[in-house]
Amino acid sequence: MLVDPGGLAGAPVEDLTFSQLPGLGSLRTLEDCPDLRKLVIEDCPRVADIPAGPVVDLNLKGVDWRDLSPLAGHENLRVLRLWMPELKDIGALSGLPGLTDVHLHECRALEDVSPLLDLPSLAKAALPHGMAWEAYHGRPVPVHTALTERGVTVSGI
Repeated sequence: MLVDPGGLAGAPVEDLTFSQLPGLGSLRTLEDCPDLRKLVIEDCPRVADIPAGPVVDLNLKGVDWRDLSPLAGHENLRVLRLWMPELKDIGALSGLPGLTDVHLHECRALEDVSPLLDLPSLAKAALPHGMAWEAYHGRPVPVHTALTERGVTVSGI
């Protein structure tokens, strides 16, 4: 069982996936992978940090986070896909102005998506399932309306 990906430090990888590794903790050693562009973390509940480095596309599923503070300082991040039903706070996204695509559809506990309004480069957004359902039935949340008026493609259910 992989616990520390230290052996990958400096490796010429562009795309990495870690899946079903319950003991995997810190991924900081991946900051030394200058070519890493896409990182997928699936069902690795103990992952506590993500390398800021060159990652532009990040998928997170099954990590035990209630907020996105571990993503602070990830200025290169452009695409973020989250499958985190317990996530409650996305305030840290406000510090990632380069995000162009944010997928929150499976973030069912999330009630406030207003930090999306602070993303000047945002072009595509998938709101949490409940909010998408409301929009589908003609009752979009104010953030949905504001994003749409700004030209952001907001996907439905």
